Amino acid sequence: MPLSHYLCCMWPGLPELWFRGRVSALPAAILFAVALNGLLIARFIYPQWLEPLLVRSVFWGFVGIWFVAFLRATRTLPGLLAPRRAAGVKDHYDAARTEFLKGRWFESEALLAQCLDVDPRDALAMLLLASVYRKTNRLSAAAQTLDALAALETGDAWWLERETEERRLERAINELKEAKEAAAKDAELKGSEAKEAEAKETAAKEAAAKQSEAVDRVVELSSSGDGEAAGERNSNDADRASSEEAKNKTEKIAAELAASMVAIDVKEDQS
Repeated sequence: MPLSHYLCCMWPGLPELWFRGRVSALPAAILFAVALNGLLIARFIYPQWLEPLLVRSVFWGFVGIWFVAFLRATRTLPGLLAPRRAAGVKDHYDAARTEFLKGRWFESEALLAQCLDVDPRDALAMLLLASVYRKTNRLSAAAQTLDALAALETGDAWWLERETEERRLERAINELKEAKEAAAKDAELKGSEAKEAEAKETAAKEAAAKQSEAVDRVVELSSSGDGEAAGERNSNDADRASSEEAKNKTEKIAAELAASMVAIDVKEDQS
């Protein structure tokens, strides 16, 4: 462990604030700063304020309290830097990464959630969780996770990986927007094609209706023409029949006149 980490333990409350961001450690850090400044002022700047013996007693008491706080901070420092290791629980990060590489996004997310329950500031777990969110199209959650990671000092060591994931996320957002625009264009194109097909169908129906009306008119005209022709034929047949009947009557009358003249001649001969 670096020496700088142990130097942070010399200021009570500072390790919790620096490595974990715990606001509960802020009062202890402020109290230590006030006590230290007060002792320095009473000892070196305004020594006449208090009795030297009182100042010396307070000073040694302060040193004793500071030493106890320093030992306590050094004992808790491993738990601040590596909570999962200090807690003695199983580290699920490797299993989560394996599930991620196999494409089992939700199993990986569950394991990463267990890692973050123990250490909410685990940069690797947060980075991999952002990738899981991106793979499952939860882009807003991925962006929020990356923003939270950028705000942590533990994520500074992984700035390159974080920026790479941010570029991938941006590319996924752009692809999603393009897909939505393409879907909207396809829907609009299909709507226009449907309108065109409907218009063509309507025009075809109107043309068929007009054609049917024209056929009905032709049939009606042809039927009326046949009726007139039949009437003319019937009238002609009646005229021919009446002329033949008149001719027959004339021939009959002529035959009767001839017979009567022959009878008159015979009678005259006999007389």
